[in-house]
Amino acid sequence: MAGRRWPAVEDIVPAARTVLVVHDGSLDTDLLDVPADGAVPAPGPLVTVDVTYDGEDLPSVAAATGRSVEDVIALHSGADYTVAFCGFMPGFAYMTGLPEVLHLPRRATPRERVPAGAVAIAAEYAGVYPREPGRLAPAGADRRRAVGRRARAARPPAARHTGQVPAPVIEVRSWGIAGSVVDAGRPGRAWLGAARGRVDLASLRLVNRVVGNGPDAPALESSGGLSLRCSLPPWSPWLAPSPTWRSAAGRRWGGGTPCSCPPAPRVRIGRLLDGARVYVGVRGGVGGDTPPVGDPLVHAVPRPPLHAVVGIWPGPRLDWFAPDTWTVLDRAEFVVTSTSRVGARLRPGTGPAACRRASSEGMVEGAVQVPPDGNPIVMLADHPATGGYPVIAVVDVADIPALAQAAPGTSLRLRVLAPTPE
Repeated sequence: MAGRRWPAVEDIVPAARTVLVVHDGSLDTDLLDVPADGAVPAPGPLVTVDVTYDGEDLPSVAAATGRSVEDVIALHSGADYTVAFCGFMPGFAYMTGLPEVLHLPRRATPRERVPAGAVAIAAEYAGVYPREPGRLAPAGADRRRAVGRRARAARPPAARHTGQVPAPVIEVRSWGIAGSVVDAGRPGRAWLGAARGRVDLASLRLVNRVVGNGPDAPALESSGGLSLRCSLPPWSPWLAPSPTWRSAAGRRWGGGTPCSCPPAPRVRIGRLLDGARVYVGVRGGVGGDTPPVGDPLVHAVPRPPLHAVVGIWPGPRLDWFAPDTWTVLDRAEFVVTSTSRVGARLRPGTGPAACRRASSEGMVEGAVQVPPDGNPIVMLADHPATGGYPVIAVVDVADIPALAQAAPGTSLRLRVLAPTPE
């Protein structure tokens, strides 16, 4: 499939037993009728990874398999592994070749932090964490068993990054909560777990519209506490058009408000008064290398009101749930308990999923996963490329901004947009 050219296809994500094809709705090819070319990729070079076996789950793995710790280490280190597919996070490879005796279910309770270099096993796969997935914790994805860590050679200390953008336009003094430079993402690279940019695409495009940039120009995203210094000419406007927010000096700013900066101003965005994320745009881009496409606006452009009702479509694993689950989803009230760039957790739950073992499958933005505790998790911009919880529904693309701006404590209702599938 990857070797073919379909203009309508945006992403192809291979997983354990399925292939996710993301397209724009105009694909007129039945993918099930596409013949396989039969080509088998040549094996790549053998890579040796030095491992220190001191993982905190090592004793429990030994107990679950009825083997000694030494036997587990010998089994794990004596196998040759093959990368089957990538997912979960950028650079994370699911590897086959794990000895069958070490095929264990995922941890019942997810870990909130897993260190970079951790060596883990789950089901029939082994993997090495390329970085610490701290931002993934709210989505409850880190359920693998840590058996060791990749040994690291000594290296000189890395140079500190001060937050200075290469072009002398914006100097970030503090990123605040989950602050970063974002754009519209990297279509076509989902299978690598590449960053998807902004969480709220509507707000990113609104801020760029007001300053006269192209719709997908880079901007700053933060959930509050962002502190910056602008090295701009006096006439260059900037703004924060997402939720209403309060500056450190106590001034209240409405969404979509343009502001002409004095020379070298210092700005700190304080607490957000509504919504979950604020976007700050600069005419010419935050790096000063994005040519404007129009004149900046001189009046505020309020953000459209966020809806408390979110439309959903049937997911691929709806049939794994009780027959009346689709009706229950259409009537229940949910509360956002936590949110991150990865996803938003909702309560009360839909009830536990049918007792089936879920293989990792491709994920899309807006996918509604249901873990064993029955509380839905809605995937947002930095969702894993693949996930092992069954997807009961998918949020309509027009309503993803409402979820992106749903702060903890926000009440939501899911509204089904299609009848129960036969």
